[in-house]
Amino acid sequence: LQEAKIGGEVLPRSEVSTILEKITASSKKGSVLVAGEAGIGKSGTISQVLNVLQDRGIPFLAFRTDRLEPTIIPDAVGEQLGLPASPTTVLANIAQNKDCVLVIDQLDAVSLVSGRNPQFFDCISQLIDQAKAHPNIHLLLACRKFDLDNDNRFKHLTGQDGIAETVNISRLSTSIVKEVVTKLGLEASRLNKKQMDLLSLPLHLSLLAEVKEEITNNVLDFKTAKDLYDQFWDDKQKKIRERFGRSIQWIQVIDILCKYMSNKQILYVPESYLDEVREDASLMASEHVLIQENGRI
Repeated sequence: LQEAKIGGEVLPRSEVSTILEKITASSKKGSVLVAGEAGIGKSGTISQVLNVLQDRGIPFLAFRTDRLEPTIIPDAVGEQLGLPASPTTVLANIAQNKDCVLVIDQLDAVSLVSGRNPQFFDCISQLIDQAKAHPNIHLLLACRKFDLDNDNRFKHLTGQDGIAETVNISRLSTSIVKEVVTKLGLEASRLNKKQMDLLSLPLHLSLLAEVKEEITNNVLDFKTAKDLYDQFWDDKQKKIRERFGRSIQWIQVIDILCKYMSNKQILYVPESYLDEVREDASLMASEHVLIQENGRI
């Protein structure tokens, strides 16, 4: 979550105070489901919430479902996270009846409508039921609004009898977009309304920050998100060539990753699976095209 920065900075989100108020409230539900469109900055918002919880000394345990192997046993989730039992059980024992927060990010990975492993929801549901047995455990969940609106299992989490209140994450304001673009060394006054709307999505603003060095004479001529992705694609290959004096097997790496992820319906690939192109994959990770962690890409 600490990587959720734009131009090296964390953009303060107004929803953070609302989330904190709801999950620390002694009345009502005391749990929150954060929702919003893809790329809106849900995980970044959660990161800011966790920073405040840490400052306040409130214990929390956080994980994201899209980085886990699907399982039917909550204890097996804990094992994947390096814990001796299920995340809920471990958190309850650490908190010792004090208020604490269990964070489950990327719930859409187990959605019936767009998830890759919808059966994994049963296990997540068991974790949530375990949390409900401890009045001191507050839940902070996150998923895309599309999945919340179209998966009845998610709706039950936030309905009248559900365990959580919904907090919707909004797009960035015009003033914030202009401020960030200016800090990037670009002329915000050159942006038209369509570009401003495009950059109000933090994901797109992050793409602009990644390619800012390639924008000459402040020519902000992108019209669509695809334009930003194309620039990102070209810029990263160019930077790697300049840094290491050679081109890399960019397409081959991407093809291997996509084929494996598609066949397995997961969002990561074991590093060992890329032995033949491991060095090139590492170079791509150094330019933030890929993420390398815990033996996975």
